[in-house]
Amino acid sequence: MSYIELKRVQMVNLVVLLCVPFMLFFSIVNYGEYRFVLSGLNFFNAFFLILVLILQYYRKHAMARVILLVSSFFVFYFGGLIYRNGGEYFLLCILILSMLLYDSNVLQVCVGTVVIVAILSIYAYPAIVFHEETVPRDRVLYNIASALAFIVVAVSFFKNIIYNNTQMIEEQRLKLQALNSEKEMVFSIVAHDMRSPMATLENMVDLLRQQMLSGDISEAFIIRLQQHIVQQNTVLENLLEWSSSSMHGIKKNLSEVRINEVIEDIVLFFEPRYRSKKLLFDIAIDPGHTVYADRRHLTIIFRNLISNAIKFSHTGGKIIVDTSEDEACIYIHVKDHGVGMSPDKSRLLFNTVQQRSVGTEEEPGAGLGLMLCNELIRLNVGTIHVDSIPYKGSVFTIGLPKKKKSNTENKYGHKHIYG
Repeated sequence: MSYIELKRVQMVNLVVLLCVPFMLFFSIVNYGEYRFVLSGLNFFNAFFLILVLILQYYRKHAMARVILLVSSFFVFYFGGLIYRNGGEYFLLCILILSMLLYDSNVLQVCVGTVVIVAILSIYAYPAIVFHEETVPRDRVLYNIASALAFIVVAVSFFKNIIYNNTQMIEEQRLKLQALNSEKEMVFSIVAHDMRSPMATLENMVDLLRQQMLSGDISEAFIIRLQQHIVQQNTVLENLLEWSSSSMHGIKKNLSEVRINEVIEDIVLFFEPRYRSKKLLFDIAIDPGHTVYADRRHLTIIFRNLISNAIKFSHTGGKIIVDTSEDEACIYIHVKDHGVGMSPDKSRLLFNTVQQRSVGTEEEPGAGLGLMLCNELIRLNVGTIHVDSIPYKGSVFTIGLPKKKKSNTENKYGHKHIYG
């Protein structure tokens, strides 16, 4: 059921639970004061209120509401008409309650008409001569005060519900607006970035078909095309991961992962790219540094960070990947000496889709990688931080929960230099 319907069900339950004890109490009191008919009316109402709870339990909410309103109407009407006990004020409560429980204008007009006629009939006729006495004045005042208090509480209750519902709708609207803006930006970026390698592939196939490329030129052209395809695969994988996380959420499978194994596999994967830019890779990772995380997520995270380090490094530069630790975490640092970024840009880096950016050799990017990294790091109970200086480079630091070392595990240095 909707949020409003759920609150209506809760309101009916609350009204019934508050009224049943009072109805039973006044049934006993009126019986002791020899008002047997009024006592019977109170008991009759308590019985039907309990029936309302039973119907609510079996999800017969429409029937429960009808019984609540109809039984209460007859009890309060005849109580006000015969005993002058202030029942007409409870009829106002029934009118307010029906307006809160039903959306139909026709039904609200009908109930309003019936209640108005009933209240007028109580005041239009003199006290009916009956063999039982009317209730004392203090009881009448108590009933009036209770009815007015109920009206105030009921209206306030639903006013808060409507306000909260409106607030939730507005929050959802803003989230959808932001999500739609992100998706529009992403698809426009991807469409733009896909055009270049597809056009290059088409041109190369056409030149090869016409046999217009010599051996050396053909080999260089193919290497360049391969680099573009690798970059596009990264963009597409990020897009698929990001869209999947938006629609279905991201699942994790935690295990013990050696950081050096993940980093070395990724560096090997990017070998054609960093060799073409004459970059030097310096990897200094303790092989004993083991984190407790999802291996696939770590691959995505460091693939993006190392890809960005290559992308924004100048030809002939150097990239360093090393680690540090404290009692709880292993910290992996990915350092480059490339273009860097301003503090304003670094603050927004992990929370919004970035504008399309190109590397030092026009390498494309969709602006999704770091946002996806941030989500995956958060899911693995980790942290990410960036220190960057424009034109001097950046250091990305990722902290992940570490596996506790056993007493027999030795620590020793491990360093590889690629280039």
